Amino acid sequence: MRAASSSAAASAWSAGAARWIKPRRVGRSRALLAAADTADPVMRFTACAKSVRHLLDDPALPEELLPPDWPGAELQKAHIDYNRSFIETRRMLAATD
Repeated sequence: MRAASSSAAASAWSAGAARWIKPRRVGRSRALLAAADTADPVMRFTACAKSVRHLLDDPALPEELLPPDWPGAELQKAHIDYNRSFIETRRMLAATD
């Protein structure tokens, strides 16, 4: 009986999570990741800037409620990596002045 009850609870949680995580959101995350994975500094900067809003709107659901292909953590890592490289580039340029 307990297994059936927890299964029903999981279904209810999944249904609730579906309100927050739309297929277009996953697609947008993937598009931002693809745009950030480039040598073009303008495209990479733009993708990073756009990812800020996208990440702020992330519902931050527990992992068990996320779809299997949820790229939120990957997008966050890409954003942090870019931010670090941007800061390092700025420091290098300031050191040459």
